[in-house]
Amino acid sequence: MDPIMFLIAIVLSWLILIIVSNVRWVEVKNPQIGFFFALWRTKRFNRVIDRIASLSKHGWQLLFDVGIVFGVFLMIIAFLLFLVNVPLLLLNGLGNRSGGTPSQGGSAPTGIAIAPIIPGITISFDSLPYFIVAILIGAAIHELAHGVAARADGVKLKSTGIFVFFVFLGAFVEPEEESFMQASKRTRLRIIAAGAFSNIILAVLFLGILLQPVVFFTTVSPFYSTSPDGVVITKVVSNTPAHDAGLRAGMAFNRIDYISANGSINGTAFIKNVTEFRNFTRSTLLPNMTLTIHFIKHDPVTLKTTVRPDVSVTEIGKPGTGFIGIATFDYYPPRLNFLPNDGVYQILLIFVYTGALSLMLGLLNLLPVSILDGHKFLKFLLEGNSWAERNQVVPIIERLTLILFIANLFLSFVIFGWNPI
Repeated sequence: MDPIMFLIAIVLSWLILIIVSNVRWVEVKNPQIGFFFALWRTKRFNRVIDRIASLSKHGWQLLFDVGIVFGVFLMIIAFLLFLVNVPLLLLNGLGNRSGGTPSQGGSAPTGIAIAPIIPGITISFDSLPYFIVAILIGAAIHELAHGVAARADGVKLKSTGIFVFFVFLGAFVEPEEESFMQASKRTRLRIIAAGAFSNIILAVLFLGILLQPVVFFTTVSPFYSTSPDGVVITKVVSNTPAHDAGLRAGMAFNRIDYISANGSINGTAFIKNVTEFRNFTRSTLLPNMTLTIHFIKHDPVTLKTTVRPDVSVTEIGKPGTGFIGIATFDYYPPRLNFLPNDGVYQILLIFVYTGALSLMLGLLNLLPVSILDGHKFLKFLLEGNSWAERNQVVPIIERLTLILFIANLFLSFVIFGWNPI
C-alpha cells in the first residue's frame, strides 16, 4: 500500500465523517467528532472505576504516593535524555558528513532517532496493527490509573470514554475540575503521576515476561504448543521467488525437497525450528535450485531460488547464495484449529510493542510540556514555592523542554530521515 494514498484516504474519511455528523438531520453530539479525532463519553465505566478504587483506598493512596516519587524521577530522566540526545545527534551528523559514523569502533555513543508516529511513513503497515493494540492497552491502563487514583482520594469523575485519534484507539478519564482543584496538593500529584507510573509498571511486567521464556510460554500454553514443529512465514518480500509463488505470512512448513540446477545436489531437509531452517539456507541453498516446500495446512509449493542480494532483511546467508524471500519464526502448533499458525509470533510482538510503547509513554508523558501530564505535575509540584513562582521557573522549564523536543525531532529527521519500523 502506498503511504501517501493511505494518508490521503484517512484524511478524506475524517472529512466525510465531520461533514456527515454536522448535517442538521444527522447531527451527532456523542460521540464528539472533530478533525482526526472522535470522543465517546459515558458514565458507565465510572462504576467500574469506583469498584476498583474501593478495593483498598489506603493501599491505592500508598501506591500512588510511590508514583509521585517515581514521577519526579521520570521527569528528570526524560528531560536529561532529550537534553543529552541533542549533542549525540549532532555527533552523528558530523560523523556522516566526514564519511563515517561516531559509533565506528564501538567506542562513541550514538543519538536516538525521535520521530512522530505516522502510519506508512514512520510506522510500516506490517507494524501498524501492533502499534494500535499497544497504544490501546497503554492508554487504557494510563487512564484507568488516573481514575482509580482520583476515586481513591474522593475526587469525582465527570466522565470516562473511548477516543479515536487518526487510526489509533484509546481511552480517557475526566475528573470534575472543581472537585480536582479543591483536593489537596498531594492528591492532585497522585492523580497526575498515576498514569505514567502505571505505564512503567506495565512496561516492566510485559518486558519482564519476555525476558523469562518459561513465563511467556506458560502464558500462551493454553492456546499453543510450547515446542516448535517447523517454521512459520512472518513476511514475504515483494518481487522474490516466494512472492511469485504465492507464499503468504502465516503459512507454516516443516519439510523442503531440493534439487540443484544440474541435479548434482538433491535431498530433503526436515525443518523443526528456525535454527534448522537457517542452517539449511546457509549450507545448502544455491541459486536456481528447485524447492518443493511442504506446508502443514496447505498444499506443497514448488519454486526456484534466485541469487541472494547483498543485503537481505529476511534469510541469513552469504551474498551470492540461494534466496527465497521470506522471514520466519518458530512454528508452535495451535491447540485449537481456528487459531492462526503465527499466533505465538503475534503475541510476542504485542508484548514487545506494548512494553516498549508503555515505557516511552511513561517517560514522554511526564515531560513538562503544556499538552502532557508533566505540565500539571511540575506546576502542582512547585505550587506554593514563592521562589519558583517569582522567577517563573515552570514557564522557563516548559519552554526549554519544548525547544529540546523540537530539536530532537528536527535533528533526527535531518540525520536519519523517517524510516518505517
